[in-house]
Amino acid sequence: MADFGIGAPDEIARLSLGQDDYPPPPPPAPRLADAQAKGIIAVDITDKFAQAVKTLAPGELVKDGFFTLFESVAALEIMDPKMDSGCVESEADLEELYDVSRPLLPEEVLGIIDQLLCHEMAWHMGYPLSQTLFTSVYVESLLMPTPKNLRQADFIRNEQDRSSQEPMLAILRAYCLGMLKACGYVNERIRSEHFYEEEDFVTNTYNRSLLANIPTESIRETIIGAQKLVSSLSSQLGDDMAKALDRRLQLRYYFLNATECLDHINEPELARKPWKEAVALLPDIKTSHDLGKAVDEAFSAKLQRKLASTMPPRPIVQIGFEDAFGNLSRLFKDGAELVDVLNYTNSQCLQASG
Repeated sequence: MADFGIGAPDEIARLSLGQDDYPPPPPPAPRLADAQAKGIIAVDITDKFAQAVKTLAPGELVKDGFFTLFESVAALEIMDPKMDSGCVESEADLEELYDVSRPLLPEEVLGIIDQLLCHEMAWHMGYPLSQTLFTSVYVESLLMPTPKNLRQADFIRNEQDRSSQEPMLAILRAYCLGMLKACGYVNERIRSEHFYEEEDFVTNTYNRSLLANIPTESIRETIIGAQKLVSSLSSQLGDDMAKALDRRLQLRYYFLNATECLDHINEPELARKPWKEAVALLPDIKTSHDLGKAVDEAFSAKLQRKLASTMPPRPIVQIGFEDAFGNLSRLFKDGAELVDVLNYTNSQCLQASG
């Protein structure tokens, strides 16, 4: 499914400079002497410009016809820490220092997964990706540079480093792939409908592709592989931890199936099946939440500086697990119930029987 936008927010989001793997640096400015040697007539306009600026009243702007709205807003924000998302006191503060290749404990993986689940539900509730899922350093490393295939969609892009990847990272990667692919389906579905941007739902992906180029079946196979890995490590993980991780991976598998339930529009029970299967997993997910250990440093508001956005930096949206779980439960229960609409084929079906 291709990524495409509707409306100004999506057009603005396309202006991100982060899509190339490593964009070449801009060429240096030519020296005045070299320019004259090549027959270029260079004129120093510094004094004239300074005099012209003095004629402007405070707050008055001069806008060229080719100076777009995006550039106008960005120009007003530049170097204002409250408005410029890329403005930092030092260059060292721009990058997030968290190492996505570091080994993780099983309880840390479980904690990160549940934190991601909270952010995912916050996005479903109407908060933007910039304050929810896109604050995860693991999500950022998966999506940027934009992966062209499943192999590139990894926390570690270096082949040598990837060969020694920790099994816990492989489990977390499979969960993240399933989560992002499902979010991509949801986002595209909502974009095709009529809604009020930033009132009902925020579809802006800030020029990040939610794995649109990676086949769903490949991600399903990755999830199944991760489940087999959990099973092989069950003696080391312990039964409770192994079950907790397996249930969360299974949830991602069912969620992907549920997003494609429209393929079974002529078979209501088949369309309802993944929703009901997901509902059956929920009790185990809720009771095993306490086994996890939150890793707060794996989420950072600094990542907003890398997004194509005219919004000022905003704090990470934090919703509790209980609230997130309640929304998750309603999501799947409503999805299973909504399939009943397929039983109504005409207006007569809507009339109450006598």
